[in-house]
Amino acid sequence: MANFHTHFVGASIVGIAANSLLLGLNISPINHIIPGIMLVVLGGILPDIDSDHSDSIKIIFDIMAVLAATTASLLFMPKLGLLISIGIFIALFLCVRFGSIIPFRNLTSHRGIFHSIPMAILSALAVCALQYRLAGGNITSSWISGSLVLIGFITHLILDEVHSVNLANISLKKSFGTALCFYSKNNILGSLILYMLIVILIFIVPSPLSTWNIMHNSIAGAKWY
Repeated sequence: MANFHTHFVGASIVGIAANSLLLGLNISPINHIIPGIMLVVLGGILPDIDSDHSDSIKIIFDIMAVLAATTASLLFMPKLGLLISIGIFIALFLCVRFGSIIPFRNLTSHRGIFHSIPMAILSALAVCALQYRLAGGNITSSWISGSLVLIGFITHLILDEVHSVNLANISLKKSFGTALCFYSKNNILGSLILYMLIVILIFIVPSPLSTWNIMHNSIAGAKWY
């Protein structure tokens, strides 16, 4: 299994490549490059959120806490005032960052349902739905954001599979095949729930057809040599 540094660097390289390609194809503007790379990196560390001793779980819960606290304080500020909104921000940040992480650690196990292909798809659809339905993003940018998270997530899983091969004597470690999986043998119910959530999100995300057409036309019209 690759360590945090390997996943971070690997996702960063893939993120730079993917976003440079989007820029070169005139699909994404230059000011979306940095956020796009960050989305790939986020996807690249997301599978290890169920690892109690990894840096990923701390970073991801930091991000979730800031986003939740900021959203709530901005919603309540017009009605309750600045001081109360600041109090809500602090309280919600502490609740999400330190309160929810403890039960999350107790309910999850590493290399479980969070470390799978359906979770990668679910994460991508969730990002797409959140950006389109809550953040007011357009269809194309929402699907690109979700796709970048998916790319980072799959990069993580591939790196773990690569590190499951012992190149010294060309043998496979016990962990081989546990990253690029479609369900968790130890949590069949959890795997079924993941697939149910994917089906639900399919009805929430916008149609990908317009984004597909934009991608197809950009690739077809690009000068590759």
